[in-house]
Formats: sequence, structure tokens, C-alpha cells
Amino acid sequence: KLGVGGFSMGAATALYSATCCAYGKYANGNPYPVNISAAVGLSGWLPCA
Repeated sequence: KLGVGGFSMGAATALYSATCCAYGKYANGNPYPVNISAAVGLSGWLPCA
């Protein structure tokens, strides 16, 4: 099991990773190779959502 998390920019990275995991690919179309079990973001934002 793998969890990601962070505060501020780390939260944005964690949320982006969780989004890529849900879609199964990065924004550029490359496959996302990791299965994330949990994501925690504090005081973060996800641009272009």
C-alpha cells in the first residue's frame, strides 16, 4: 500500500498524483505505473481541474 501527502505545494503534488492514479495516466497520456491507496493534502490546490 502506498499513500502520498503534503502541505501547500506538496499537497498539490499529492492531489495531482491521486488524480493521475484515478485516470491511470499522466496528463500527457503516458501510463501512471503506481497504485495509490491514500492521498492527503493540506492547504493545497489542483490547477486546471
